[in-house]
Amino acid sequence: YKLCWCPKGRGVKESCGESNQFTVYMGSLKIIGPEPNQQMFCYAGKACYFTDLQGRALQKSDRVMVLTDCISGGATVPGYPGSGIAETDDGANFAFLENPAQPIYAAPGVSHLCWCRPDSKSGEDCTEPSSFRAEAGFLGVRGPFASTA
Repeated sequence: YKLCWCPKGRGVKESCGESNQFTVYMGSLKIIGPEPNQQMFCYAGKACYFTDLQGRALQKSDRVMVLTDCISGGATVPGYPGSGIAETDDGANFAFLENPAQPIYAAPGVSHLCWCRPDSKSGEDCTEPSSFRAEAGFLGVRGPFASTA
């Protein structure tokens, strides 16, 4: 994205409310993170990995967490290894922390995949749901549904 400035108060009487009033180029803004609305699928009772997650400048140690919602720091979804947090070693393929080969026991359904980048300077370690605010997409768990008798 290009960042442009409107010199309101410096000879410009307009309110800087229209995009064509921002005429001075200031620089650029690069937004990093996952592409939104990606769909991943796993099967209840089997190990689960996220392969080829797409995004801009994804890197080693980036994390995704399975949550009920990303924007408001949603609740965790039970049944995933590593408290539902998966990490990448290559910026594209994610495996759950602790024991990635452990089967998932989440109920079939759809949850959000939310992204976070750990940052030692700020102390962000991406271990709490409130840190995962960028939507990466959705995780569908397939498997037998509970019977409704």
